[in-house]
Amino acid sequence: MPDDHDHPYDGLRDALARAADAVTPGDGLAEVRRRTRSSSAPRRRQAGVLLATGMAAAVIVGGGVALGQWHRSVPEAASPGAATAVYFLSSTPTGTRLFREFQQADAPSDPSGRVLGALRLLTSDHGPQDPDYRTAWPAGSFLDATAANGVVTVSLSDDALRRPPGVASGDAYLGLQQAVYTAEAALGSSVPVAFVHDGTPATQVLGVPTGPRVPRDRGYDVTAPVNISDPVENQAVSGSLQARGSTGADIGTPVSWTLSLPDGREVARGTARPLPSDPSVGTSLGAPGWETGTIDVSGLAPGRYVFRVEVTATGQTSAASATYTDDRDIEIK
Repeated sequence: MPDDHDHPYDGLRDALARAADAVTPGDGLAEVRRRTRSSSAPRRRQAGVLLATGMAAAVIVGGGVALGQWHRSVPEAASPGAATAVYFLSSTPTGTRLFREFQQADAPSDPSGRVLGALRLLTSDHGPQDPDYRTAWPAGSFLDATAANGVVTVSLSDDALRRPPGVASGDAYLGLQQAVYTAEAALGSSVPVAFVHDGTPATQVLGVPTGPRVPRDRGYDVTAPVNISDPVENQAVSGSLQARGSTGADIGTPVSWTLSLPDGREVARGTARPLPSDPSVGTSLGAPGWETGTIDVSGLAPGRYVFRVEVTATGQTSAASATYTDDRDIEIK
């Protein structure tokens, strides 16, 4: 891994920006940034410090395959791969929602292989990097995947047909959407998913009755109204921090941000500026975005911090508004 004292990687960041201008942006840019820094910090143990619920409303993001060319220039002990967006569940003031995080997956040249690799990141034997997140999919759920003719066909194990113990019925439905959103992210386009078992269409998945094809649900209650794209969980930074992400369509206030110690003591705060689209989202599946600009952290003591964003959103069926948050643990060197 690169030496943390060499941050920020201005040259590499500029090169990434030039590359992004030349290709359709993928959803893996934040992960590539993470891989230019150390990410060996332990997972967060203060799960109750902040409510983490980030995810942009109706956002599907392109798989980071176009950025795979940069992996060879970034020292990495693991085998080469690509960053992809995977979707998990988390609690919010208005119920469970979907949100995304970036993870490294195998990067085969064929779309079917990319989809299968991304889906397998959803299962409980792998799961989210952020401990605030969870999944509805049991281990070994995804046996195969084929992307062809405008549909993704996913072969499921026996266990994937039944609702897992401890998974609520609403969460099970969102589990189906986890798979749809993640498959679309790997492909960079909007496609339905056909779930099959033993070669025939599955009539139920995770205990939820299903039809021949499951499309992406664009409803307000599927995804949360704010999402951090960058930094990723446990990212290490030195000198400065730049954050960005997506928002939904029903935002009533600007995105505000805070940087705090794990015990909640705030050390910095500000308001993010809006963007016409999240730069980490593929152009064909764009979403409103936000960014903080450069946050100077050079004067802060090295250690663990929590970066948090907050926004107020109004529901489609109610005049009542709710405050939604997303957060990431980071380490300042």
